[in-house]
Amino acid sequence: MPAAKHGYKHCVYVIRNDRTKQAYVGVTRARFKNRVEGHKNPHNRSRSAAIARLSDTVFEQLTDYTFTPEQTKEAETHYFKIYEGLGYEMLNATSALGVMGSDYRVWTLRKVRKEARKYSHRSAFEKGCMPAYRAALNNGWLDIVCGHMISPQNPPDYWSLENLAEEAQKYTSRREFQQGSGSAYEQARAKGYLEQICEHMPRKKRPNGYWQSKERCAQEAQKYKSRTEFNKGSTTAYQVANTNGWLDEICIHMKATTRRPKGYWIKELVLLEASKYETHAEFQLKSNGAWYAARRHGWMDEVCRHMDQRNNAKD
Repeated sequence: MPAAKHGYKHCVYVIRNDRTKQAYVGVTRARFKNRVEGHKNPHNRSRSAAIARLSDTVFEQLTDYTFTPEQTKEAETHYFKIYEGLGYEMLNATSALGVMGSDYRVWTLRKVRKEARKYSHRSAFEKGCMPAYRAALNNGWLDIVCGHMISPQNPPDYWSLENLAEEAQKYTSRREFQQGSGSAYEQARAKGYLEQICEHMPRKKRPNGYWQSKERCAQEAQKYKSRTEFNKGSTTAYQVANTNGWLDEICIHMKATTRRPKGYWIKELVLLEASKYETHAEFQLKSNGAWYAARRHGWMDEVCRHMDQRNNAKD
Protein backbone atom coordinates (compact mmCIF):
# COMPACT_ATOMS: atom_id res chain seq x y z
CA MET A 1 0.00 0.00 0.00
CA PRO A 2 1.36 3.48 -0.80
CA ALA A 3 2.39 5.66 2.12
CA ALA A 4 -0.11 8.37 3.09
CA LYS A 5 0.87 11.70 1.59
CA HIS A 6 1.71 14.48 4.01
CA GLY A 7 0.25 17.19 1.76
CA TYR A 8 2.04 20.17 0.31
CA LYS A 9 5.23 20.45 2.38
CA HIS A 10 8.29 18.17 2.43
CA CYS A 11 11.02 17.21 4.89
CA VAL A 12 14.64 16.23 4.23
CA TYR A 13 16.06 12.98 5.62
CA VAL A 14 19.33 11.05 5.47
CA ILE A 15 20.13 7.33 5.41
CA ARG A 16 23.75 6.83 6.49
CA ASN A 17 26.07 4.06 7.48
CA ASP A 18 29.12 5.26 9.39
CA ARG A 19 30.91 1.93 9.00
CA THR A 20 30.77 1.86 5.20
CA LYS A 21 30.87 5.67 5.08
CA GLN A 22 27.94 5.82 2.64
CA ALA A 23 24.88 8.08 2.73
CA TYR A 24 21.69 8.77 0.84
CA VAL A 25 19.78 12.07 1.19
CA GLY A 26 16.12 12.31 0.23
CA VAL A 27 12.97 14.39 0.51
CA THR A 28 9.46 13.18 1.22
CA ARG A 29 5.95 14.42 1.80
CA ALA A 30 4.97 11.07 3.36
CA ARG A 31 5.18 10.22 7.05
CA PHE A 32 8.86 9.64 7.79
CA LYS A 33 8.23 6.25 9.41
CA ASN A 34 6.49 5.06 6.26
CA ARG A 35 9.31 6.35 4.08
CA VAL A 36 11.83 4.42 6.18
CA GLU A 37 9.84 1.22 5.73
CA GLY A 38 9.80 1.85 2.00
CA HIS A 39 13.61 2.00 1.89
CA LYS A 40 13.92 -1.17 4.01
CA ASN A 41 11.49 -3.09 1.81
CA PRO A 42 13.14 -6.07 0.04
CA HIS A 43 11.68 -4.81 -3.24
CA ASN A 44 13.48 -1.47 -2.95
CA ARG A 45 15.56 -1.07 -6.11
CA SER A 46 16.74 2.49 -5.50
CA ARG A 47 20.36 3.36 -4.74
CA SER A 48 19.57 3.47 -1.03
CA ALA A 49 19.22 -0.33 -1.07
CA ALA A 50 23.01 -0.62 -0.72
CA ILE A 51 22.76 0.34 2.98
CA ALA A 52 19.05 0.55 3.85
CA ARG A 53 18.77 -3.03 5.14
CA LEU A 54 22.06 -3.11 7.07
CA SER A 55 21.55 -3.40 10.84
CA ASP A 56 23.88 -0.50 11.67
CA THR A 57 22.38 1.96 9.18
CA VAL A 58 20.88 5.14 10.67
CA PHE A 59 17.68 6.79 9.36
CA GLU A 60 17.37 10.42 10.46
CA GLN A 61 14.80 13.11 9.65
CA LEU A 62 16.86 16.27 9.26
CA THR A 63 14.13 18.92 9.00
CA ASP A 64 10.48 19.50 9.71
CA TYR A 65 7.93 19.52 6.86
CA THR A 66 8.79 23.04 5.77
CA PHE A 67 9.79 22.87 2.10
CA THR A 68 7.46 23.52 -0.83
CA PRO A 69 7.93 21.48 -4.03
CA GLU A 70 9.86 24.39 -5.55
CA GLN A 71 12.28 24.41 -2.60
CA THR A 72 12.99 20.67 -2.38
CA LYS A 73 15.88 20.54 -4.87
CA GLU A 74 17.76 23.34 -3.08
CA ALA A 75 17.11 21.76 0.34
CA GLU A 76 18.09 18.26 -0.76
CA THR A 77 21.21 19.54 -2.53
CA HIS A 78 22.18 21.49 0.61
CA TYR A 79 22.23 18.37 2.78
CA PHE A 80 23.75 16.27 -0.02
CA LYS A 81 26.75 18.63 0.02
CA ILE A 82 26.93 18.51 3.83
CA TYR A 83 27.37 14.74 3.91
CA GLU A 84 29.58 14.74 0.83
CA GLY A 85 31.79 17.26 2.61
CA LEU A 86 31.94 14.97 5.65
CA GLY A 87 33.53 12.31 3.46
CA TYR A 88 30.53 10.05 2.80
CA GLU A 89 30.14 8.26 -0.52
CA MET A 90 26.84 9.68 -1.74
CA LEU A 91 24.51 7.06 -3.19
CA ASN A 92 22.20 9.66 -4.78
CA ALA A 93 22.50 10.45 -8.45
CA THR A 94 23.05 14.23 -8.52
CA SER A 95 20.73 14.50 -11.53
CA ALA A 96 17.88 13.08 -9.40
CA LEU A 97 18.11 15.62 -6.58
CA GLY A 98 14.74 17.26 -6.06
CA VAL A 99 12.95 14.99 -8.55
CA MET A 100 9.49 13.87 -7.37
CA GLY A 101 7.80 10.56 -7.93
CA SER A 102 5.30 10.06 -10.74
CA ASP A 103 2.32 10.09 -8.35
CA TYR A 104 3.22 13.52 -7.00
CA ARG A 105 0.35 15.95 -6.49
CA VAL A 106 0.82 19.54 -5.47
CA TRP A 107 -1.89 20.74 -3.11
CA THR A 108 -1.91 24.43 -3.98
CA LEU A 109 -4.41 26.79 -2.38
CA ARG A 110 -6.55 26.72 -5.52
CA LYS A 111 -6.69 22.90 -5.59
CA VAL A 112 -7.37 22.65 -1.86
CA ARG A 113 -10.19 25.19 -2.14
CA LYS A 114 -11.71 23.26 -5.07
CA GLU A 115 -11.59 20.02 -3.07
CA ALA A 116 -12.98 21.65 0.09
CA ARG A 117 -16.08 22.89 -1.76
CA LYS A 118 -17.27 19.28 -2.00
CA TYR A 119 -17.90 19.18 1.76
CA SER A 120 -20.23 20.98 4.17
CA HIS A 121 -18.31 20.20 7.40
CA ARG A 122 -14.62 20.18 8.27
CA SER A 123 -14.85 16.66 9.64
CA ALA A 124 -16.25 15.44 6.32
CA PHE A 125 -13.46 17.25 4.47
CA GLU A 126 -10.82 15.62 6.68
CA LYS A 127 -12.26 12.14 6.16
CA GLY A 128 -12.97 12.66 2.48
CA CYS A 129 -9.55 13.94 1.40
CA MET A 130 -6.91 13.82 4.12
CA PRO A 131 -4.00 15.06 1.90
CA ALA A 132 -5.89 18.23 0.94
CA TYR A 133 -7.04 18.77 4.53
CA ARG A 134 -3.48 18.32 5.86
CA ALA A 135 -2.13 20.74 3.25
CA ALA A 136 -4.72 23.32 4.38
CA LEU A 137 -3.91 22.70 8.04
CA ASN A 138 -0.13 22.91 7.60
CA ASN A 139 -0.30 26.08 5.47
CA GLY A 140 -2.86 27.92 7.61
CA TRP A 141 -5.54 27.80 4.89
CA LEU A 142 -8.34 26.07 6.81
CA ASP A 143 -10.32 29.22 7.61
CA ILE A 144 -9.97 30.32 4.00
CA VAL A 145 -11.06 27.09 2.28
CA CYS A 146 -13.68 26.11 4.88
CA GLY A 147 -15.48 29.45 4.99
CA HIS A 148 -18.54 28.02 3.19
CA MET A 149 -18.92 25.16 5.67
CA ILE A 150 -21.46 25.02 8.48
CA SER A 151 -19.82 26.34 11.65
CA PRO A 152 -20.69 25.07 15.15
CA GLN A 153 -20.19 28.65 16.42
CA ASN A 154 -22.42 30.45 13.90
CA PRO A 155 -25.74 29.25 12.43
CA PRO A 156 -25.86 28.73 8.62
CA ASP A 157 -27.70 32.05 8.07
CA TYR A 158 -25.42 34.12 10.31
CA TRP A 159 -23.48 35.83 7.52
CA SER A 160 -26.13 38.15 6.19
CA LEU A 161 -25.17 41.08 3.97
CA GLU A 162 -25.34 43.38 7.01
CA ASN A 163 -23.05 41.18 9.14
CA LEU A 164 -20.63 40.66 6.27
CA ALA A 165 -20.38 44.40 5.61
CA GLU A 166 -19.75 45.04 9.31
CA GLU A 167 -17.02 42.38 9.39
CA ALA A 168 -15.35 43.70 6.23
CA GLN A 169 -15.02 47.18 7.74
CA LYS A 170 -12.44 45.81 10.18
CA TYR A 171 -9.93 45.29 7.36
CA THR A 172 -8.08 47.55 4.92
CA SER A 173 -7.35 44.97 2.19
CA ARG A 174 -8.95 41.84 0.77
CA ARG A 175 -5.96 39.73 1.73
CA GLU A 176 -6.18 40.97 5.33
CA PHE A 177 -9.94 40.26 5.29
CA GLN A 178 -9.39 36.75 3.93
CA GLN A 179 -6.70 35.92 6.49
CA GLY A 180 -8.50 37.53 9.42
CA SER A 181 -11.99 36.19 8.79
CA GLY A 182 -11.88 33.40 6.25
CA SER A 183 -15.44 32.31 6.96
CA ALA A 184 -16.91 35.75 6.27
CA TYR A 185 -14.72 36.26 3.20
CA GLU A 186 -15.78 32.95 1.63
CA GLN A 187 -19.46 33.55 2.42
CA ALA A 188 -19.28 36.99 0.80
CA ARG A 189 -17.53 35.52 -2.20
CA ALA A 190 -20.05 32.69 -2.56
CA LYS A 191 -23.05 35.05 -2.24
CA GLY A 192 -21.65 37.65 -4.65
CA TYR A 193 -21.30 40.39 -2.02
CA LEU A 194 -17.50 40.72 -2.13
CA GLU A 195 -17.27 43.71 -4.47
CA GLN A 196 -19.98 45.56 -2.57
CA ILE A 197 -18.60 45.13 0.95
CA CYS A 198 -14.95 45.64 -0.09
CA GLU A 199 -15.45 48.96 -1.88
CA HIS A 200 -13.40 50.76 0.77
CA MET A 201 -10.40 48.46 0.14
CA PRO A 202 -7.87 49.43 -2.55
CA ARG A 203 -7.27 46.84 -5.29
CA LYS A 204 -3.60 45.92 -5.66
CA LYS A 205 -3.71 43.07 -8.17
CA ARG A 206 -0.54 42.93 -10.25
CA PRO A 207 -0.82 42.50 -14.03
CA ASN A 208 0.59 39.31 -15.55
CA GLY A 209 4.37 39.48 -15.92
CA TYR A 210 4.66 42.38 -13.48
CA TRP A 211 7.66 40.89 -11.67
CA GLN A 212 9.55 40.02 -14.86
CA SER A 213 11.20 43.42 -14.54
CA LYS A 214 14.57 43.36 -12.79
CA GLU A 215 14.07 46.98 -11.68
CA ARG A 216 10.74 46.17 -9.98
CA CYS A 217 12.26 43.17 -8.18
CA ALA A 218 15.20 45.30 -7.05
CA GLN A 219 12.86 48.00 -5.76
CA GLU A 220 10.83 45.39 -3.88
CA ALA A 221 13.97 43.82 -2.40
CA GLN A 222 14.91 47.17 -0.83
CA LYS A 223 12.02 46.75 1.62
CA TYR A 224 13.69 43.79 3.32
CA LYS A 225 16.79 43.19 5.45
CA SER A 226 17.35 39.52 4.61
CA ARG A 227 16.60 37.03 1.84
CA THR A 228 14.41 35.02 4.19
CA GLU A 229 12.35 38.12 4.95
CA PHE A 230 12.20 38.97 1.22
CA ASN A 231 10.99 35.48 0.29
CA LYS A 232 8.32 35.54 2.99
CA GLY A 233 7.11 39.07 2.31
CA SER A 234 7.12 39.00 -1.50
CA THR A 235 7.34 35.39 -2.64
CA THR A 236 6.61 35.97 -6.33
CA ALA A 237 9.22 38.71 -6.72
CA TYR A 238 11.77 36.57 -4.87
CA GLN A 239 11.12 33.49 -7.02
CA VAL A 240 11.28 35.45 -10.28
CA ALA A 241 14.55 37.06 -9.19
CA ASN A 242 15.94 33.68 -8.19
CA THR A 243 14.92 32.07 -11.50
CA ASN A 244 16.49 34.89 -13.51
CA GLY A 245 19.71 34.95 -11.48
CA TRP A 246 19.17 38.48 -10.08
CA LEU A 247 19.20 37.65 -6.36
CA ASP A 248 22.88 38.25 -5.63
CA GLU A 249 22.73 41.68 -7.24
CA ILE A 250 19.42 42.95 -5.86
CA CYS A 251 20.05 41.55 -2.35
CA ILE A 252 23.54 43.00 -1.98
CA HIS A 253 22.30 45.46 0.66
CA MET A 254 21.01 42.67 2.89
CA LYS A 255 22.82 41.51 5.97
CA ALA A 256 25.12 38.61 5.14
CA THR A 257 25.59 35.63 7.41
CA THR A 258 28.59 36.18 9.67
CA ARG A 259 31.48 33.92 8.68
CA ARG A 260 33.41 32.45 11.63
CA PRO A 261 37.23 32.43 11.53
CA LYS A 262 38.93 29.07 11.08
CA GLY A 263 39.19 27.22 14.38
CA TYR A 264 36.43 29.28 16.01
CA TRP A 265 34.38 26.29 17.14
CA ILE A 266 36.33 25.05 20.14
CA LYS A 267 34.64 22.48 22.38
CA GLU A 268 33.36 24.98 24.94
CA LEU A 269 31.66 27.10 22.27
CA VAL A 270 30.13 24.04 20.60
CA LEU A 271 28.69 22.93 23.96
CA LEU A 272 27.21 26.38 24.49
CA GLU A 273 25.76 26.50 20.98
CA ALA A 274 24.29 22.99 21.12
CA SER A 275 22.50 23.82 24.39
CA LYS A 276 20.19 26.16 22.44
CA TYR A 277 18.57 23.31 20.50
CA GLU A 278 16.29 20.42 21.38
CA THR A 279 17.03 18.00 18.51
CA HIS A 280 20.00 16.94 16.39
CA ALA A 281 18.19 18.06 13.25
CA GLU A 282 17.51 21.54 14.65
CA PHE A 283 21.16 21.85 15.74
CA GLN A 284 22.40 20.87 12.27
CA LEU A 285 19.93 23.12 10.46
CA LYS A 286 20.46 26.28 12.54
CA SER A 287 24.16 26.03 13.36
CA ASN A 288 25.96 24.04 10.69
CA GLY A 289 29.43 25.24 11.70
CA ALA A 290 29.12 24.04 15.28
CA TRP A 291 27.50 20.80 14.11
CA TYR A 292 30.40 20.11 11.69
CA ALA A 293 32.93 20.75 14.45
CA ALA A 294 31.15 18.35 16.81
CA ARG A 295 31.10 15.64 14.14
CA ARG A 296 34.70 16.20 13.09
CA HIS A 297 36.10 16.10 16.64
CA GLY A 298 33.88 13.31 17.96
CA TRP A 299 32.05 15.55 20.45
CA MET A 300 28.53 14.84 19.19
CA ASP A 301 27.44 12.42 21.95
CA GLU A 302 28.65 14.78 24.67
CA VAL A 303 27.32 18.08 23.32
CA CYS A 304 23.95 16.58 22.36
CA ARG A 305 23.39 14.55 25.52
CA HIS A 306 20.70 16.99 26.73
CA MET A 307 18.74 16.47 23.50
CA ASP A 308 18.37 12.74 24.13
CA GLN A 309 17.33 13.45 27.73
CA ARG A 310 14.64 15.92 26.59
CA ASN A 311 13.31 13.47 24.01
CA ASN A 312 13.20 10.68 26.61
CA ALA A 313 11.34 13.00 29.01
CA LYS A 314 8.74 13.71 26.32
CA ASP A 315 8.27 9.98 25.67
